Amino acid sequence: MVIAGERVDGAAVREKELRYVLHPWSSQSKVDAPVMVGAKGCTLWDADGKEYLDFSSQLCNVHLGFQDQRVIDAIVAQAQRLCYVSPVYLSQPRARLAELIAEITPEDLNQSYFVVGGSEANEAAIQLARLATGRTKIISFYRGYHGATYGAHSVSGGTNRHAAGLGIPGVVHVLEQDADKVDQIIQLEGPNSVAAIILEPIRVGDGVAMPPPGFLSGLREVCDRHGVLLIFDEIVTGFGRTGKWFACDHWNVVPDMMTLAKGLNSGYVALGAVVVRDRVATYFQENVIPFGFTNGGQPLAFAAAVAVIEALREDKLVERSARLGEVLLAELRRFQERHPSVGEVRGLGIMAGVELVKNRRTGEPLVSPLAPRNVATPSVLDGFKKHLLDNGLIAPIGGNVLRLYPPLCVSEEELHRGLRIVDEALVLTDALADPA
Repeated sequence: MVIAGERVDGAAVREKELRYVLHPWSSQSKVDAPVMVGAKGCTLWDADGKEYLDFSSQLCNVHLGFQDQRVIDAIVAQAQRLCYVSPVYLSQPRARLAELIAEITPEDLNQSYFVVGGSEANEAAIQLARLATGRTKIISFYRGYHGATYGAHSVSGGTNRHAAGLGIPGVVHVLEQDADKVDQIIQLEGPNSVAAIILEPIRVGDGVAMPPPGFLSGLREVCDRHGVLLIFDEIVTGFGRTGKWFACDHWNVVPDMMTLAKGLNSGYVALGAVVVRDRVATYFQENVIPFGFTNGGQPLAFAAAVAVIEALREDKLVERSARLGEVLLAELRRFQERHPSVGEVRGLGIMAGVELVKNRRTGEPLVSPLAPRNVATPSVLDGFKKHLLDNGLIAPIGGNVLRLYPPLCVSEEELHRGLRIVDEALVLTDALADPA
């Protein structure tokens, strides 16, 4: 699928990358990744012409797929009219995008505050919640993930947050996903001091961990009882990933704020948002929002996001996610029957997590989920990861969980092709597992 054009010298690019770039999630001496030069749909290709089927949607954000011509045309048309304007001015692309978001979000989540990405969306949500309530404390959950900026990193609950040192004041982490225990925490912390609870409806940072039955509705009741705002981080799960527009739609629980990014722009132009219910927005009718972002009024991003949402609707990709998600989970459950290293399989829509275990009976993982993430340290999963990439499949592994997030435009043939590569690679992890 290589498109004709100027040939990219992969070796030269790699040399410059290693000399001039600091790479995320890596010790720099261990950086060894393909030089990507093009993409279309669910496929990327590198400077050597090798193709890769993407079961990661990169960072679970390319929902619509690569190089959709409708989005490219929208970006070009907007670039010809107006590339940039400060967020203090009004613009047609922002107005239209906010209107679209209000149409697809549940109930009275009607007003959006725009930022440049998911981390910033959670930063803004924390500040907006503190302003609207006059309270300071934020309750979040261990093993959750909310971003890389300081406040978002602080409310995240994985071990990686320790690298940033002390987080922002006022963050209270909770271990169990149990509404009654959260109620007790609020009472112990002082209800009049707790501004908000923030969580992912499906805990993606913990490998697609589904909420316990009744948890989200119970949490909604607890928040209402104490006047605490409920913030759902739908940065990964929003825009059709789970087979509905938003994960919270599966449980009919409406948060006070919802943070959005990733699928909102599908990787075309950086954008994030906090969408709030009318009762939260009312506070800011007469009270100033005392912060903003230079690119919070970026017309190129708004035009791209409008085109993304319209394309998701036109192609019925939310419905497609629900249908192909059933195919994905059914096939993964067949893997459980054949592979002793496959533990729990979980997911919703085109988003699945596969626990890789040493002992299926006890649930002992191949890699401890509490171990700090450091790619410089050899892992028993290194051979598994290499097999996937060598055979042209991009699929992320976090801790001991294989995560499968293809773009929503994936065909059924592509889905089965990628799963065959996973099936072959699981033979390597089976060799590390105890016999079933």
